[in-house]
Formats: sequence, C-alpha cells, structure tokens
Amino acid sequence: MTNRNKNHHSKNNIAAAAATGAASASHYGKAHSGQVFKDDLVTYDMVQSLLNPFIKKSFFDYLIIVSLAINVAGFYYLYSNPQLNHWIIPTFVTGYFFWRISYNLGIGILLYNQSNYNSMTDFATNHQLFNYSSDTKPRTRIQNFIEMNFQIKYGDKFKITNYPIDFNTWLLFRNFVDLILMQDFMNYFILFIACLVQNSAYSMGSEQPILFYSRWTFGILFILLNFVVKLDAHHVIKDFAWYWGDFFYLKINNEELVFDGIFELFPHPMYSIGYIGYYGFALLSRSHLVLAVSCIAHLCQFLFLHYVEDPHIHKTYGGAAQVGDLLTIDDYDIKLKPMFFFNNFCWLRPADYLIVIVNLVGLFFGITYKSQDPNFNLVLFIINLGLKVGFTALTSGMLYFQSTKKSFTKRYLKYDLNFIDAFNNWCVYYNFQLLININVLVSLFIREFISTNNLYSMSWSSFIALHQKDSLFLFRLFIGTFMLLLNFLCESSILESIGIYSWFYGDFFLPNWKDKKLTRTGVYKYLNNPENILGICGVWGLSIICFNSHYLFILAMVWSLCKILFIKFVETPHMVKLYGESQVNYDSGFRKTFKKIIPKKIRDRASFSKPSRPEILKSSSSSSSSVAAEKQFDGISFETPNPFITISKTDPDYQIELLNVAVEPCTTINSQSKKNKTKLSIALGNPIKFYYRIPKKHNKFNWVGLYRVVNTFNDSTTTLITSKNHWVAIDPTAYDNRYLGHEHIKENRQVYKSKFVFKDSQFEEGVLEFNNQLQYWEPGVYELRYHYSDGHDVALISQAFEMKFLKVELPDDSNDEEAVMKFQRSLFDMLVNTHGLLKFEFVDGHGKLQQFKVGSMQDDFVSIIIEYLNAYSGEILASDDLKKNLNLKHLNSYNVEEYKKKQLFKILKRLSYVIKNSIGNNNADGDEDDELGSTIDIEFSREILIQEKTLKNLFDRIIKVQKILDEIAN
Repeated sequence: MTNRNKNHHSKNNIAAAAATGAASASHYGKAHSGQVFKDDLVTYDMVQSLLNPFIKKSFFDYLIIVSLAINVAGFYYLYSNPQLNHWIIPTFVTGYFFWRISYNLGIGILLYNQSNYNSMTDFATNHQLFNYSSDTKPRTRIQNFIEMNFQIKYGDKFKITNYPIDFNTWLLFRNFVDLILMQDFMNYFILFIACLVQNSAYSMGSEQPILFYSRWTFGILFILLNFVVKLDAHHVIKDFAWYWGDFFYLKINNEELVFDGIFELFPHPMYSIGYIGYYGFALLSRSHLVLAVSCIAHLCQFLFLHYVEDPHIHKTYGGAAQVGDLLTIDDYDIKLKPMFFFNNFCWLRPADYLIVIVNLVGLFFGITYKSQDPNFNLVLFIINLGLKVGFTALTSGMLYFQSTKKSFTKRYLKYDLNFIDAFNNWCVYYNFQLLININVLVSLFIREFISTNNLYSMSWSSFIALHQKDSLFLFRLFIGTFMLLLNFLCESSILESIGIYSWFYGDFFLPNWKDKKLTRTGVYKYLNNPENILGICGVWGLSIICFNSHYLFILAMVWSLCKILFIKFVETPHMVKLYGESQVNYDSGFRKTFKKIIPKKIRDRASFSKPSRPEILKSSSSSSSSVAAEKQFDGISFETPNPFITISKTDPDYQIELLNVAVEPCTTINSQSKKNKTKLSIALGNPIKFYYRIPKKHNKFNWVGLYRVVNTFNDSTTTLITSKNHWVAIDPTAYDNRYLGHEHIKENRQVYKSKFVFKDSQFEEGVLEFNNQLQYWEPGVYELRYHYSDGHDVALISQAFEMKFLKVELPDDSNDEEAVMKFQRSLFDMLVNTHGLLKFEFVDGHGKLQQFKVGSMQDDFVSIIIEYLNAYSGEILASDDLKKNLNLKHLNSYNVEEYKKKQLFKILKRLSYVIKNSIGNNNADGDEDDELGSTIDIEFSREILIQEKTLKNLFDRIIKVQKILDEIAN
C-alpha cells in the first residue's frame, strides 16, 4: 500500500539525545526538579570499565569481575568432572533465564516506576544515599562508600554536590545494569560453548560439507554484524541513552530525537538486528536449545521495548502526538468504523456477518474436505491462483479508474449517495478480498504441510519422526515463522503509521482537508515502500516451511508479482499525483546509507532520481495529443463554392443544403505533415435543418436518412444498413402521414435564401429537419442520405458534419456568486436552447404545432415533461398513422401509462447524459491543436433528477458534487 503523514521516532533509538550534543565543548542537563547542571563527566561503557586495565576499577567493577569469574570457574568444575557434565546445560540455562528476567523484568520495573513515579530518585532521597548536607554533619557509611567508588571511577575531583540527585542516582543505577547485562551475556556464552562441545558442532562429522560451511559462514557473519551494530549504536547514542539516562534527567538542546548511522537502517537496532548474533551462536552450536533460548530472550527484549521504553519515549519526546496528525475516519462523518480483518465487527452491519461466515466456512471446508486426498490440493491451488489474480486485477482496475476518473465515487453520487457511502462499501469489498485470499492460502498451506510431510495423524511422535527424517525441518520452520512474524510486524507498523484511513486507500476516495504530507513514521522511515519486500515475506515463509510444495512456491511468486505490479502501476502514480514526486521518492534510511557507501563517481553516473513529473507529463501529453489528433474527424476539402451544398454526381437535379451547421477550423496531424482544414459541426440535439431541391416528378416515397459515417463510408451507391427510424419522408402522406421532421413545414420558407446554382420552376424545394426525436444522441460524424423510392439506392450524400457536445465551464470558486450565476445561465441556455433537451413539440391532428418548453431555471421541468407526454400520448392513441410511424401499434389505454413512464425515464437519462458530457472545457489544455476537450463526467440517476425538479436545484447540486470531486482529486 504507499505512505502518508509526518516524522515519528522510536527509542532504544534514544539516538536522540546524545548525538546532537557531541559537538559542543560543554554539556548541560536538566533534572526533574528543573535544576540545570553542567554535565561534563566522562563515563565509559561497561566493556571498557571492566576489561580495560588502564581505567580504574571501583568496588562495583571488581564485584562484577569476580561474579563473571565464578561463572567460568563453575563451568570448568562441571566440565572437568564427567559425572557432573550433565549439569552444565541445566545450570547455565537456569542462570541465563535468572539474569534475563532480572534484565527485562527487574530493570523494566525499575525504569517503568522511575519514568512514571520517579521512584529510584525518591528512594535515593528518602534513604539519603548521597550526602548533600554541610561538612559539619557526619556522613553515613553508605554515603562514604558510594562517593568513594564514584571518585575512584570518575576521578578525585568528582563531588556529589556538583550534580543533582537525579544524576547521581543514574550513576549508581549504571552499576546494577553492568552486573545484570554482563551476567546475562556470560551465562548465554557458556551455554553456547557447552552446546557446541556437546554437539561436536565444530567438526564436520556426518554433516554435509555445504551445510557445515554455510552454517559457520553465516554464524560468524551474524556475530560480526551484531558486534558492528552494537558499536555503531553506542557511537551514536553514547552512554547517556545506552544506560537509559533520559529516565533520570534530560540533556538540554536535545529535546528531539535524531537518527544517524545504524538507526537510519533498522527500527530499534539494538533490540532488532542487534540480537542477530544470538542466531549466529545457534547456527555455530547446531543446537535447537540455543535457538529456543535465543528466541525467548529476543521476545522478552521486545516486550521490554513495548512496555517500558516506547511509552517513555512517547511521553518524553512526543512521538505519540504525531500519530494524531494522521487523517483518520474521525475526520469524516463516518458513523461506523470499517471492519479491519475481523476487528471493528458491527452487529448492525449485515456485510460483517457475511464476511465472517464465508471465511469461517471456507476455511473449514478447505481444510477438512477430502483431507487425505492430495489431488484436491490441485483444485485448491487453482482456486488460490484464480482468486489472487482476479481480485488483484479487479482491485487495480477499481482504484485506477477511481484515481483517474473518480468512477467509484461518481456511481454513488449518481444515486444521491455521498463519498462516505462509496468509501464504506469499498472498505467492505477490500477487507473481504483480503480475507478470502488469506483464507484459501492458509487452507492450501495446511493441506500441503500435512500431505508433503505425511502428518495425517498429527501426533507428537509423527513430528519427532519427521525431525529425525529431515534434520532441516525445524530450521525451515523457524525461518518461515520468522518471516511470517516479520510480515505481521511490517503490516502492524504500516497500520500504526498511516492509520486505517490510508490502509483502505482513503486518499483515493476521501477529500484530504489537511496538508498533504507522507508519513515518515514507523517502517516508512527505513523503507520507502516496505510492502514491496516485507509485505510479501509471509507467503514466502509459508513456502519455506512447505519446502517440497510446488504449489506454494508458485503462489509466492504470483503474490509477489501482483504486489509489485499493483504498487508500480496503480498506487505509485496516484501518490505522485496527490503528494508530489519529491515526497513519494524521498530517500529512506536504507537509500541514504547506501548512497553514502557507493563511491561518488558511481553515484554521479547512476541517477538516483527519476525524471521530474512535469517532464513526464509533458512528454506523454504531446504523445497522446498526436494520437488523439489522428483520430479526429479529418476535415473536408470542399469543391463547390458553398460548403453546405451537395449536388448529386449521378443526377444534378438532386441537391441538398445544410442550413444550420457551422464551419470550424480543423488541424489534422500525421507523420508526414500538418494540414489546416475545415469541418462542419452542430450541437448534439440541435435540429439538423436542410433545404432540398428535387425534380417535381420525383417518386413520392423518396426519403432522407441520418447515418453515422463510420457505418456507411464504404457504401456510396446503396445504403446497406437500416436507418433505425432516423429518417424523414419527403411526402408524409406516402408513409401514413409521417410528419416527423415536418413540424415546421408551414414556416415562411423565404427566410432561407436559396444558394443553388440552378433555378427552375420544374423543381420542388422545401425545408425539413431532424429534430432531437430523430437523432442518435451520440457524438460523432454524420451525413444525410437522400434515397430513391422506398429502397436504399442513394441519390446523393450530404457533406459530413460532426455532432458534438458543447461545453460549459464550471466556476473555479464555488463561493463566487457571480461566476456561479454565469455558469447556471450558460448551462440553462445550452440544455434548453442549444441542445433542445427540454423543448418538446409535435403537430396535432388539427395541423397545429404544440410546444412545451422549460422557460426558466425555476420551472418544474419534470412536470413539463409529464405534461408533454400526456398530450403526445393522447395524440398517439387518437392517430393510427402516428402509431405506425412510431412503431407503437400495440399502444392502448391500458399500457399507455407504462409507455409514458418509459419515455420519461428516457428523457431524464438523456438529460443526465448531456450534463455528464457538457460540463468541462472545449479545449482541455488550451492548445489550439487539441480539439478533444474534457468533461467532468458527472452523471445523475433519474431519481435525483425527479427529486430536484427544477434546473436551479440541479445546477446547485452539480456545483456541490464537483467541489467534492475536486477535493478528492486534489
């Protein structure tokens, strides 16, 4: 999924506080009491304090050294007595867990109480461990002992009174930390040596050479990496953070955490990658016991981090507050939180029941059905493959069109639902497909695990037999489980960093009302797109556990490919559009570190930054413009003096003149040249009026049809397709009084001055039209064809002309009343007058023209449509000829209401269609060569149109809807 919002910092990373102050000559600290003191005391880490012979040792140091020597002596004693050898491992396992508990639980409790209650400082105060009184008052033995040890360790000039009690308590606390940590490591190391010797892991024996050398190579590498990580971590955070100094006092001017070195590469490096040496020791010793002890110790360390360190860091450095800066569903009017996996289950939401039931039944069926038939695994594999590929394609398509066209949201706006409804239902779908994919994958994994390892009995003895048969089984199980855990931790960190809003791709659906900043918290600090790697390691973990399963290996590859393609082609382009390329392609911790490692010459040659987004858009825009221009109507090179007149080539007595079309410039671009031509055009819905001149002795069955050029361009002498009722009769009486197109036959024809070349009384002239009832209502290039008799032989074909939507631009500022009113007046004029959508007319039985028209934005257009349909349907019922012409022979008083209802819905659908395609720009980019234009693609259901009633209400809704879409898009 992709990243969103601000910087956040974690601890053991206290990397913070020490790193910034290293440059200054003197340091200052601030106690909890507010006392500021000079913190210039030179301290040493535990290894130097104990093992460096040039550093003076205090009593506490000698005590630790002696305790370590006792461990070594105890091991030597037990090892040198064969009858006591069997006590070595139990003794040091017990000792290790004692000191590990002392570390994670003991130190954890002390630090927790110090953080929340200042308990250790209060204890030192109440028991007067440090002497702050005047010299006249005698000191206690404890005070003398502590100050003497401090002076031995930090020099004779050290004085208790120069530092607040918080600082002195921390110095005393360090000694207990040194004891516990050194004992913890020493017991673990002796346990490792004991297991190494017991298993003879230092020799190859019967072990395969490749396994032996691999084990030692990786084991040593892990230990060396552990050593490097600890050194670098200490270099960054110094003793102050290493010994949890900020639990006692704070460094001045170090109020914010900073990151450097290893802290840029790994989260909590001292507790995460800093424990990789444990697994190196497990490899070297070839001991499952050492591995188990290492896992338990590592788990305890993460619990210590979670319950002790992280809460203190959030409280001290404000990390938790930054999570509140994320956009959450609380920023919107969302009544119920979407179900996330099975969390947020709502008893009032039926979809939640469906998701739970389907997944539980599917999992049970997948595991139990023909449980001992491995052939069924093939069926389950095919289901897995189909679901993963299918849902990935469907999800990608939905999000792609939502990003580019807001298609998903528009479907809801069309039916008077809002963007919240769209987002809620998207969440249901996304959670369902996520669960069902995991469900069938887990079902297949369980079946493959059982069948490939022959574990049908599922008894403990069968597991032991498997381990004896396959020595690498437990190792693969550990690696696979580790990868599953890593996947889980990655997803948890992503959810914590971006919130449930972004987990469900909310920025595809919801308006972003806050500053658009991508998150730099959690895992996003270290990896720009963690799901590319960590988000798919879980399925690879399952494949490793079932190493012999080809099905799981193929599925792991498919899951990886689907994830990478989705992020590459769907998520990343949207994020770049929304947040900018600089934020999306920022340098993560890994990237910055590797940039430092790579030599400068290579860095200069290899571009770490992609071409800027404007350049990419410019290039693609020009390319698409060229392709689009080639698809344009190619224009007309007129041969006659008047471009509107067409004369039949076979019989010049037949001529047609287009009356109300316009001539527009048209630039065509091809690979050879750029040509300036002209084309004819007319607004869709506007009556196509034409003036005809034919011989008086023509066949009374002659007729004129309206056709799309793309359907007839190869048929110049005979029309091979039907007109589908898009035609006008020259003589209405020849076709059962078909007066369609003759509504204005009685108009004063002298208005139209004939431009024909020939004038002769032997010719018949007239004006006819294709009104909106006879048009296709689809943009495109059309022509008129004059046909002989009642057949399809062509007398002449008019010049081609384009029928298109005219565009009305939305106001840039919806609060600008003048601009809004201008938009509404322009849209009203276009709908009513230009496209003629809400202007209806017909000739009644008395030869009178009946007209119904919306006169203002306040008129109830629905009532006017119904009034027209009542009158027109009554005329149809009274006229058998009209029934024949409209193919309504079966219309009667019983079904006329159904006819009126269908016609109402047809008109409303047409109105919605025109609005959808007419609000936008005639020229999208302001380029004279670009004639495609653009639309906002708003569409409304007939229920909304009926509900709004007036165009004024409808126009207000358009403004509101576009404002929502703009907020989502921007």
